[in-house]
Order: sequence, then C-alpha cells, then structure tokens
Amino acid sequence: FDAEGMLYVMDFADEEGTVYKVINGEATPFTATSDKFINPYITIVSDGRGGLWISQNRGQFDAEPYPAYYQLAHVTSTGEFDWVVNRDTPHGLEGSSYRGALAYDVERKILAQGRNGKVELYTVNYEPTITLTPLYTIASDDLGNNIDGLAFDYAGDLYVLSASNETFYKYVLPTEENICVVPAAKSQA
Repeated sequence: FDAEGMLYVMDFADEEGTVYKVINGEATPFTATSDKFINPYITIVSDGRGGLWISQNRGQFDAEPYPAYYQLAHVTSTGEFDWVVNRDTPHGLEGSSYRGALAYDVERKILAQGRNGKVELYTVNYEPTITLTPLYTIASDDLGNNIDGLAFDYAGDLYVLSASNETFYKYVLPTEENICVVPAAKSQA
C-alpha cells in the first residue's frame, strides 16, 4: 500500500512480471510487463513519492545464459523502471537476496534489504539520479539467509523476521537526537 491507500501487486501471467495498481477493486497495469521478474518471493514498497521499490529473491546475480533478472529496482510514479540492481548494473550491491525482503522508511529515506544473511540499510538520494549510500549493516549468525520480512515502525525502528531460525527481531536505529514523539490517538488527546 502507498500513503494514499493504493494497493500494488505483482502478477506473473505468462511468466513475466507486471505491477498492477488496485483502485476500488479494479486492477490496472502500473508498469509494463517485464521479463526481469520471475520469482514469487517479491516485496513491493512505496517510496512516498508515487513510485515503488521492488526487491526480488535472487540467489546470486544471474550468470549466462540466464537474463540479468532484477534483484532490486525502483519504479517512478509513471511506472518506469529508472534504477535497477542486476548482473549488468550492480551499483556496488553484491551477493544474494534470498526471499526478496525489503522495507523503506519514507520519512527518513532509509532502504533496508535482506541480503547475504544480513540486513543492509542505505540512505536514498533521488536527485539528480538515485544513489544509495551505505548506512548500517545488521549482521548476526542467528539471522541466517532466509530473511522473510522487514518493516519500519513510526519511530524508525526496524523489524526483521527470519525463517532460518523462526525468530522476530527489533532493532532500534540511532538518530541524531534519539528521540521520537508519537502523537496520541485523537480519542486520547
């Protein structure tokens, strides 16, 4: 879901991926069909700008004779792929992304992806082109390679779900002031 409550889903008709936007129960194509998505382990998250981040399970960067499938991609608000990580354009991101786990903190512009048995976090800059700057790496032998889910909460804390050991983790990320003010529910104000 994006900030406006629109649902985005990936459809694999004809074994190629198309992202659909669902409005009032009606699905319309958001992206063109792409042969760069072949795996059902995919996470789609809103970028807070009308676009999407998509992460796909890739055991490694695809070698010949396989196509250079996307491991991580950004889609603009008009449905165009403007930044991808694959064999041909690794952007310094190496290794595997089992399960395609991904989270994005819209307010802080922090992207988290489960990769190589750890969670790698990056700050995202969109201008003039997308760049990811390494921020933190969360590594533990306990995490394992099968990171099934990632999510940020209101305070910017990161939640990690590992299928390798069936464990749910919470990581409190440092901030400049290490303060988070959570507004009270309207019924309590």
